[in-house]
Amino acid sequence: MRPKKHLGQNFLINRNAAIRIVSLLDLKPGESVIEIGGGRGDLTCHLLDSGAEVTSIEIDRDLANVLSVRFTDAEHFHLIHSDILQTDPSTILSPDATAKLVGNIPYNLTTPILEWIIEHRAHFPLVVMMVQKEVALRLAAQPGGKDFGSLTVFVQLFYDVKRIFTLRPGSFFPKPTVDSAVIELRQLRESHIVDAEYKQLRRLTSACFRWRRKTIVRILREEYQLGPDAAFQLVTSLSLDPNSRPEQLAVSHFVALMRELKCVDRDLS
Repeated sequence: MRPKKHLGQNFLINRNAAIRIVSLLDLKPGESVIEIGGGRGDLTCHLLDSGAEVTSIEIDRDLANVLSVRFTDAEHFHLIHSDILQTDPSTILSPDATAKLVGNIPYNLTTPILEWIIEHRAHFPLVVMMVQKEVALRLAAQPGGKDFGSLTVFVQLFYDVKRIFTLRPGSFFPKPTVDSAVIELRQLRESHIVDAEYKQLRRLTSACFRWRRKTIVRILREEYQLGPDAAFQLVTSLSLDPNSRPEQLAVSHFVALMRELKCVDRDLS
């Protein structure tokens, strides 16, 4: 079947890579796994070999038909013809149930799908995804490097991220123009923030990485209208270098700054 460019379809044709991806999930017979985009079933067949209950969510009607025919006799296969971004996991899983999540993600949908995962993270303790290599580097980045940014903080608030292995374009059909990488997201025992703090933290990280060449003190002055002394004192009270720039801060530093700034906002209101 001809891949559809507008859906960002690049089918994984590297069998060994597919087997390795499934091994990362450590699936047990009867365990639930949700596949984002079943495609032609090249990964699905290995998921089913594990004995897991496989739910494949495929937006492309033609590919959904292919999957339906290919796995018509597979007892543990469940197909949902839908957009993953419009899918509520609670319609698939019971309220307190969890599932492992896997997918070869279209490059142009990586951020929306990550947002969807974070929104529904209570259901997904382990995620294994194929993404563009550059995105994988950003997601797994540590403070101090150019890859560390707002997307890094956004995901690492809730998940421990590891880049597992890289694949060249020849592992796909059609060949993409960039390398890809498999990443593992393993949910933290305790998230860095509670849901009510999310909006404030997004405001802070958005401002910081929009002006990433400026110092933290300068950013706080401009974004939160703090005076020079107030911004300096706030930063140093957290034992941070006032001359540090956003990519030099750890996720925990952004959380601490956000909580101090919430107090500042209340004082100013």
